[in-house]
Amino acid sequence: MNPSLLGIPDVLWSVACGLIATVFAVIWPIRPRAGGNRVLNNRWLHPLVWTLLAVSFFLRSLGDPAGGTANVLAFLAGIVYVGFVATLIAGAQGGSRHGAPR
Repeated sequence: MNPSLLGIPDVLWSVACGLIATVFAVIWPIRPRAGGNRVLNNRWLHPLVWTLLAVSFFLRSLGDPAGGTANVLAFLAGIVYVGFVATLIAGAQGGSRHGAPR
């Protein structure tokens, strides 16, 4: 095994990311506060980010040639994470506009 990030083998990073993805898919958020696509985005985009990272690290542990596919998956995870954060920000701003008066 070749060490990677912080000297920890890629396969261990893959397992850790997979466990985090499972926690976010099963436990968080317990009660969605929004409706429609916002619930779908808030519920599944974050676990998707961790799943993409897990697969990326796993491919690196297999010796993905030049890290091409692993790099694409890691980049895609970053894009999905930006979408997740944007959805959270939009939900927070939308909640303040339609919520109780201050």
